[in-house]
Amino acid sequence: EFSASPTKIEALNGISIAQITAGYESAIAITDGGKAYLWGSTKNYLLGVYETSNPLPPTLMTQTTSVISAALTNTYSAFLLENGTVGFMGSNAYGQYGNGDASENATTVFKVTDTSALNIKDIAVSDQQTVLLGTNGKVYAAGNRLPNNAESASKTFVPLFGEDEKTAIAIAAGYKNGAM
Repeated sequence: EFSASPTKIEALNGISIAQITAGYESAIAITDGGKAYLWGSTKNYLLGVYETSNPLPPTLMTQTTSVISAALTNTYSAFLLENGTVGFMGSNAYGQYGNGDASENATTVFKVTDTSALNIKDIAVSDQQTVLLGTNGKVYAAGNRLPNNAESASKTFVPLFGEDEKTAIAIAAGYKNGAM
């Protein structure tokens, strides 16, 4: 149910939450131990379950227990895992999984892209791209890097800037945009 004031999530009572991220009609909470709890809209399989008309109650994600952080949009969710890889659920229509493929089939329950060589410390997503921040300050992106510009799209994670150019300390993304 929607609420205009803060409401305690009883299903998470007693669970130590380290991070929470919210998207369009959905949310993900990460525990101190690297477990993820998902709830909200199941549209586009972004929470890894078959689409239903009822929202998903807070549910433990069973695909992995090594989540460092998460991000989500209205079409897909992304999880930075302890081993340096990134897991995805939902649509990959723009190649935002960074695995060399693009598919509008939104039934992916959990697909992992090996990003361990990039030494990722943070992740952000927009509706058409995934942005990664390396420990060295390098920023990588997959999917449409510029909205509605097919020439800027990449189905693999590529640096946004040259080797000796800009570095970042933080990243963020939103509807058709990103920032560093």
